[in-house]
Amino acid sequence: MKDIYFSFFKENINIKNILENFLKEDIPLGIDYSSFFLKEDVKAQILLKEPAVVCGLPLLQILFEDILKVNISFKVNEGDFIKHIPYAIATLEGKANKILKGERLGLNILQRLSGIATLTRNYLEVLFHCTIRRIKL
Repeated sequence: MKDIYFSFFKENINIKNILENFLKEDIPLGIDYSSFFLKEDVKAQILLKEPAVVCGLPLLQILFEDILKVNISFKVNEGDFIKHIPYAIATLEGKANKILKGERLGLNILQRLSGIATLTRNYLEVLFHCTIRRIKL
């Protein structure tokens, strides 16, 4: 997916460092027990369960591809409104332990940013149907 947002985030080194720090916070004592057992290659999907504006895909790409070395392919674009659910918005392919390592952080990012984008869209829909007049004071 080629997009201006992706190039901005890819070039911003601080974003990668922030995501790496979030991953460190998510694993207590720095011990990733799943790496001892779950080494097989797997395929997973990220499912959207509620209608939403998708937001945060560039961050997911950095998290999974650049940091965790997991392939991610998107079936939607940043900012798309998905109303038919459930809908697989992305597919992950790689080692099971790497996917599990980034799962919680990735979903938290996606839920938070998509929630804000969806709420903003809802506000704009309400405002679109309102008659707004400018009042001089």
